[in-house]
Amino acid sequence: MASWSSSSTQRSSGATMPCSVVKLDDDLLHHEEETAEEIRRGPWTVEEDLTLVNYIADHGDGRWNSLARAAGLKRTGKSCRLRWLNYLRPDVKRGNFTADEQLLILDLHSRWGNR
Repeated sequence: MASWSSSSTQRSSGATMPCSVVKLDDDLLHHEEETAEEIRRGPWTVEEDLTLVNYIADHGDGRWNSLARAAGLKRTGKSCRLRWLNYLRPDVKRGNFTADEQLLILDLHSRWGNR
């Protein structure tokens, strides 16, 4: 079995090769920490909803990471996309199913099952 040291590795041929040690730049780590702290988590505020709706009305949706930055939201692109698609999009239907919709669901389920 080959023995490993922190400064070199031994090949199967017996030759020792130096290992490079990667030192992380303190500025890079600090930037990543700042970026992580700037991203807002938790419930959306009314102001954030309005900002997102107004931006999409002016510029359209898509390219969600760019959209989040350009709109000035401190959210991830994924968060903006999910908020738009599931809550804010104007054609999202809210409320209970109508009697006709319930019958359609039951009919389709009897034909197709849980597929």
